[in-house]
Amino acid sequence: MRYAAGSVKTARVDSLRLRAECDLACWFCSGRSAQDEGETLPTREDGTVQLRILGCDPLRRTDLLKLVTRARAAGYESICVETNGVRLAARHTASALLEAGVTEVLVTGYALDAAVHDAVCGRPGAHARLLQGLEHARAAGLNVGLRAVVLSEKRQDLPALLRDMHARAGGSSRLELSLPRSGPSQPRAREYLPESVAALRPRLSRTLVQAEALGVPVRILPDAGIPPCAVEDSWRSDTLFGFRLTKEARGLPEVCATCAEASRCGGTPEWHRSLWGADGLSPLERPLTQARHQAREPEAAASFTRRAMPRREGAFRVLLVNPCEATWGYGPGAAEYLRAALLAKPDLAACVDVDIEFLVGVPPKRAAELILEADPDLIGMTVYSWNLQIAAELSRLLKAKACRAPIVWGGVTFALLERDASWFHWWDAVDAVARGSGEHTLIDLVRALMKQTGPVRSIPALPGLCVVANGKSHFGPPARVPRLDDFPSPYLQGTVYRVARPTIEMARGCTFSCAFCSDAKQSREGGMQLRGAERLAAEIAAVVSWPEAQWIDAGASTANVTSEAFERVCAAIRRGDPDGSLRYGFQLYPSLARPAQREALQGVNVGALHFGVQSLTPATFAPIKRGTNLSHVHRALQVFEGLPVELSLILGLPGETLDSFKASFDQLLALPSPRIVVNRLLVLPGTELHARRVALGLGVREDRYFRLEHSREMSAAELLRAQDYVIERALALPDLMHEGEARVRWVGFDVQQSFAAPPEYVGSRQGG
Repeated sequence: MRYAAGSVKTARVDSLRLRAECDLACWFCSGRSAQDEGETLPTREDGTVQLRILGCDPLRRTDLLKLVTRARAAGYESICVETNGVRLAARHTASALLEAGVTEVLVTGYALDAAVHDAVCGRPGAHARLLQGLEHARAAGLNVGLRAVVLSEKRQDLPALLRDMHARAGGSSRLELSLPRSGPSQPRAREYLPESVAALRPRLSRTLVQAEALGVPVRILPDAGIPPCAVEDSWRSDTLFGFRLTKEARGLPEVCATCAEASRCGGTPEWHRSLWGADGLSPLERPLTQARHQAREPEAAASFTRRAMPRREGAFRVLLVNPCEATWGYGPGAAEYLRAALLAKPDLAACVDVDIEFLVGVPPKRAAELILEADPDLIGMTVYSWNLQIAAELSRLLKAKACRAPIVWGGVTFALLERDASWFHWWDAVDAVARGSGEHTLIDLVRALMKQTGPVRSIPALPGLCVVANGKSHFGPPARVPRLDDFPSPYLQGTVYRVARPTIEMARGCTFSCAFCSDAKQSREGGMQLRGAERLAAEIAAVVSWPEAQWIDAGASTANVTSEAFERVCAAIRRGDPDGSLRYGFQLYPSLARPAQREALQGVNVGALHFGVQSLTPATFAPIKRGTNLSHVHRALQVFEGLPVELSLILGLPGETLDSFKASFDQLLALPSPRIVVNRLLVLPGTELHARRVALGLGVREDRYFRLEHSREMSAAELLRAQDYVIERALALPDLMHEGEARVRWVGFDVQQSFAAPPEYVGSRQGG
């Protein structure tokens, strides 16, 4: 691993991570000790003279001094060794390191208070040994760098910690600041969690003032979890941050939701964002507004990397468009797969250019400008209920500007369009709508359009298309269903975008018929397919190499068919990601939880197991075509004890009353520890529930993601009272914050600005 040390003009630094056990059990440690990077010295490039040795504690390694000697012989002039300070307390360790050629040790401190430091380290006496190690380093003349992991203000005085450690070391060569990289596993550690970014700003400023007075340079590295907007404007510079700051990041005068993305710093850790809001950059009493989201520029709207696509003169240009809100957390997965399918055909690859516009938080007017600048011959839009309004406005703008390219919408939203098109009000905005799997449909369409001449191309009747002509819609035959592995992988070919949470399609379709789900049997062409295990492992391995990647969702179908299918997917994950570099999320039915699934997860870095309870009320089971009772939930919790479990309820299902919903929520809330998510029902187009909405008496608000507004059993006022009940019960919990995350979240409530906006935990409950 290589990174810039300090400003972009300084020399580069190589790093070597060593496997080693640790003397401590720190709450916030992100070090890996069993499966890690190779231990051979990196191949030193010309001009690289600095080496940093990492690990839980390299000083435990008996071969450390030999490695240092070899590094000096290889030409490294500066060698820094990270340590927690415990082993430095041995009398001759500091002098031995100095004699071997170590030029600096980087020591981590948590607090002046010995009780606080020892509590975080998980070992009594850790603070005393740290101080003793600093004294020995001072006596030996060994340079000491300090790293302070930021805790809550009530547990840590950062300027005082810097002053004390600086004095004990006889001066310090530098100070590195970081947030804890992972949330604490112990509930009692909640009070140690650092504040929101807005509250951190004055503390960081006081620390920088203290460091300047002591003459100690300060560094915040790219993986430190502290974005530039946490630092007051006058302090921002490339010298402070271990990466180049953009002009926007240098000049922002206040806390801003785009600062982390604009500077490419990666933002705050995921647990911190979960605790303090969608971006972790604003205090929760000042939630992000839609206006601020819409002000974002395309490249600053989300954390992703775009690959420049070549433009060939005379080539037929296909532009696949993903317009979505700034809260959208996934990449343009469908578009990437469609692009790969097109380019897999030799006759098309020779004369077709395919690009993707991933327009996250981009206002429709600006999005239209970007599309017209690309001068496409065909525009395809991935459209779901949560971006339908944006797609409609964008398409109508393009039509108004006399865009010459046909516009085609596609996605699972339109699975049942031929059965019921009464809800579809956008025939004027599109030239065709694709239904079902789109690979063959898009290939057939491009070939047909390329045969036409003239400035305007018309879309012919093709399998999988509903064509709009003369104000009328004409449905063609069903789409041809591809085998999942018939087309190459975008992740192996090379995607246009690299994102934090890529959509790897591990399966398509489902064998179940849940009425509210877009993946149900009726919505996915009546069946289910799994990806080939070898290909899936290769795709995961490709994504693991992305610097941006953090999390992959394995979806519901992989877990809910057979134990053999689940084991096949988990085995592919282990092969593709043997070190557990990424986290993985799974969706499971409580009634299908089996010990075999628990065994299959061995070696998989599980981020979340999401159990869709949805309702415990028997009157809802028939309308939604599934049912869960409390014994199913108890069994699932027992099977997966110790893993991060999340239970979900849907508010407003047909058959649910206000009283029965409260009872279901209370029953789940009484269970030990698992997180609960309450979703306001979305009656999604393309689902059985939407097709039967009139018969079931469901009132739907189309301009808010097809959210339920009332049912036969619950009025609009009762739905609001149910929301208030969830919020009030959550805020009254003594353990609202559990292991760095809220025990209760809600989605689609009236208090939220947009579909995926975070809950607001206000008042004195903010810190848990």
